[in-house]
Amino acid sequence: MKRTIVVTGANSGIGKAMSLQLAASGHRVAMVCRSAQKGEKALAEIRGGAVGEVKLFLGDLAKRDDIDRVAAELVDQYGTIDTLCNNAGVHLNKRYETDDGLEMMYMVNHLAPFLLTEKLMGALEKSSAPRVVTTSSLGHRGARVRWDDMQCARSFNATIQYCNTKLYNIWFTTELQRRHPKLVASCFHPGAVATGFAQDDAGMLNTLMKIGKPFLRSSTKAARTGTFLAASDDAADAAGRYYADSKPRKPSKLARDRESAARLWTLSESQR
Repeated sequence: MKRTIVVTGANSGIGKAMSLQLAASGHRVAMVCRSAQKGEKALAEIRGGAVGEVKLFLGDLAKRDDIDRVAAELVDQYGTIDTLCNNAGVHLNKRYETDDGLEMMYMVNHLAPFLLTEKLMGALEKSSAPRVVTTSSLGHRGARVRWDDMQCARSFNATIQYCNTKLYNIWFTTELQRRHPKLVASCFHPGAVATGFAQDDAGMLNTLMKIGKPFLRSSTKAARTGTFLAASDDAADAAGRYYADSKPRKPSKLARDRESAARLWTLSESQR
């Protein structure tokens, strides 16, 4: 089955590699990118090896209006969407707020996927085999959730907040699967990846990424699990699961807490 697949954060790194792999396999790919310049460059490269149709959609997922507009454009263009890959993510060394006062990593890494999935649910439900794939991380094991300070207004630690958002990706997947049993919701750890991730971050993570780059896996290898979950027939039974290297893995004990997953969903609904 050739699928219509939306990939966010598709102009570089894992998202670009997933888009390339999926298009080369004949799937129709919708690339959602923030930067027009980077998006157009990636689009040209991916089209060069594509069998399936590839299109670019521009939007900043830190902005609710952009999420609304991109979702409407995707529905208008395709009608039916078979897979949504929530891949876009950021790591920021300092605390930044969105226009409506949310901490930026929380918004881009968690709430944006929540909102985009909700807005595309009608198009996903038209598919005979809908899937939602979210890029998480092994970093979820470093999460330290403070329910009374989710936006880190009182205390901000960049690494912990990033790990928190990767935990939220797993909770989101768990609760999405429970609420929409007819689709297959999954998430995955791509591995330690040699990409441009954190390149705009002046902090420790950027330094560590540069030092460790020779030992990291390529974007191509890191994307394979996401590509597998997005399109492979063998991933049809991935419902509600967390994967690494294209195999189901057991996430942390906290990540398996269904009450917390439901609590996060309720909170996210209140932030629509």
